[in-house]
Amino acid sequence: MPDHLRDAARKRHDDAVIRADRAVSALARRGAPINFVQVAREAGVSTDFLYRQPELRRRIEQLRVPRSRPTGSGG
Repeated sequence: MPDHLRDAARKRHDDAVIRADRAVSALARRGAPINFVQVAREAGVSTDFLYRQPELRRRIEQLRVPRSRPTGSGG
């Protein structure tokens, strides 16, 4: 791959990581739900991209709100 194409791809990747990182911070400041779908929407990236970035993935997993599980109605 020519250097200029490799450099452009690296820049796009780095920009996407920065957008995703900022999205996580913005969602946290607003008290909005933090999960892969919300971060992807906010950052303009795919959820697949987020799952493939180990540091972002760890951060999102640590901050996301666990889904509530229905408790049985003990009648």
